[in-house]
Amino acid sequence: MRRSGITSPPTREDAPISIALPCAGLIEIVGGLMVLVGFKTRFGGWLLFVFTALTIFFAHNFWDMEGAARAANQAQALKNLAIMSACLMIASIGSGRYAVDSRNSMAPTNARVPRDAAIGQTAQRQF
Repeated sequence: MRRSGITSPPTREDAPISIALPCAGLIEIVGGLMVLVGFKTRFGGWLLFVFTALTIFFAHNFWDMEGAARAANQAQALKNLAIMSACLMIASIGSGRYAVDSRNSMAPTNARVPRDAAIGQTAQRQF
C-alpha cells in the first residue's frame, strides 16, 4: 500500500489511511478537550490512554527498525509511554474542583429525602 494520502489526493489504495488520519485527529481533539474542561474526565483519560497505546504499536514500532530510525522511534515510544502514565492518572483521579462535571453535581436541589429512606429504613450513623 502506498502512503501518499497526505501529500497527494488519496487513491483507492489509500482509503484506510485517508479515513484513519481524520479519526485520529478527532480522537485527540475530543479527548483533550474532555480532559481540559473536565467533562467526563475519566472517559477522556481512558480514551487518550488507548489512543496513545495504539500509536506506540502502529506508528512507533521501533522493534522492526535499525540504526537511527530505531533510536528516534524508541525515544518517541518512551515519550508516549510517559504520556500514557499521565492518562492513567487522569482516568483514576478524575476531574477537579472547577470541572464541568463537578459544577453539575454541586447544583442545589430542592428535593429532600428522609434520612431513613436514604439508607434503607435502618438508622445507621454515617461518618
